Order: sequence, then structure tokens, then C-alpha cells
Amino acid sequence: ASCRIIVRGDRSSDTLSATAKLWTGKTCLKTWTIKGTGKIQTTKTATVSKGKTYKLTVDYTVNGVKQPQKSVTRTCS
Repeated sequence: ASCRIIVRGDRSSDTLSATAKLWTGKTCLKTWTIKGTGKIQTTKTATVSKGKTYKLTVDYTVNGVKQPQKSVTRTCS
């Protein structure tokens, strides 16, 4: 699976930090941490199984202030 993570601040000077986790059920398969300013993005990969459902969660801060968690759930086909 390919996981694309993008976090944007309101300004190019905003300090960003994000932790993304790939889950299957209550098991965390992978964790990625990215940091930067203004906008950060990365694409990460993980081995998944056909027919299983996975959830990607992203916890992030802007200028040190925690933001609401973002998530997406998909089934591998």
C-alpha cells in the first residue's frame, strides 16, 4: 500500500509536526514521523494483505498546537 501524507499550515512560516500510523484493527503496523514548515508531504509504503481493512491516522501540530486527528479507512482489493 502507498500512504500519501500532506499537512499544510496557514502560513509558510508555520512549524509542522505529524505522526502517521497505519492500523489493522487495533494493531499498529507502521509509524512515520515528519516535520517541516509551511507544508510537509511524504509518501510511505507498507505491505498489506488483500481483503483486509486498514486505517491511516495522522496526529499533527501546527506551531506546537495539537490539531484534530485526521484518518482514512480503506480495504485492500
